[in-house]
Amino acid sequence: SSSAGSWSEPSPSTGSWPEPSSSAGSWPEPSSSAGSWSEPSLSEETWSGESSTEGALSRLRKLEEINVETGLKYCIDDEELYLEALRMYVGGDKRDVLGKCLAESNFENYRVHVHALKSTSLNVGAEGLSAEAKKLEFACRDENFELVREKHSELMERYGKLLERLAEIIS
Repeated sequence: SSSAGSWSEPSPSTGSWPEPSSSAGSWPEPSSSAGSWSEPSLSEETWSGESSTEGALSRLRKLEEINVETGLKYCIDDEELYLEALRMYVGGDKRDVLGKCLAESNFENYRVHVHALKSTSLNVGAEGLSAEAKKLEFACRDENFELVREKHSELMERYGKLLERLAEIIS
């Protein structure tokens, strides 16, 4: 026996699909606004003939911290995918977790998170930041914890500034 609103196979005797047994499987009634259209909001970039994607990429290319071509390469040259990767990068801020690992002298977890920062930074084209994160990853590997303590704040400041700039551009 099927439960209300569940999917079932066509009846072998009729070959047709059964009617839904509750409103959960039925089409909604048309509303008075159905079929109406409202003017989309247009940004300045749209008026100038440049799409929001093109505008964002143009502004990203002006950031010395980002190599857009590298980021696009990691995103199969798909501009929308690249912008989504940047949104995920901004949303995946690792400063708190790295700071906590450092405060607790948990260099094993610090290494894991700084490795992720290195990789995600490279994936979006933040090559310089990726290289700095790599130095701290390798310092953890080599148990050079003094270097990690010495360079952590500098890396986090650079990372924070980049996140702010990216958020302004892609939001």
